Amino acid sequence: MNISTRIEHIRDIVRYWKKQDQTIALVPTMGKVTEEHVELIQRALKISDRVVVSMFVNPLQFSSKEEMLRHETDFEGGEEICRQLGVHQLFIPEVEEMYGGRFCTYVVCEEWPDGNDDPENYQYYKGCCTVVMKLFHIIEPDCLYIRSQKAKDAEVFRKLAHDMNMNVEIYTG
Repeated sequence: MNISTRIEHIRDIVRYWKKQDQTIALVPTMGKVTEEHVELIQRALKISDRVVVSMFVNPLQFSSKEEMLRHETDFEGGEEICRQLGVHQLFIPEVEEMYGGRFCTYVVCEEWPDGNDDPENYQYYKGCCTVVMKLFHIIEPDCLYIRSQKAKDAEVFRKLAHDMNMNVEIYTG
């Protein structure tokens, strides 16, 4: 299993796979591989040539730094699980790698399931849509696997992919 922390490194790998006409599945995590992620990875391994798991705690999804610091992660455990499952690529970027410098561009979906009235909900989906769009452009997956408890997110990502003409299928666990 390869591990990338740099965007350019994973892009080089993806370019190589794409030249070989291989299909790529992406299973994103927020820094911890859960049992449901394991099931998604196993599904992805059955139908895709290559499986990438991202482990990134996206600061844009949290309403405060304190909330982000309370978020449970297990990078070492996730890496071991991915290795045992036969994941091809692990992408573990630092925040600086994903949003370095003066980051000022965000993706906002105007039709998320719970509306736009709740500021925390707005912040969460603004962060989710931004990082998913970045992952779509970095990894160029053919399919994205989202946990079933994140079905609302999957609905938003489908709309995002459709609106932005992204050729990616979104599956839930």
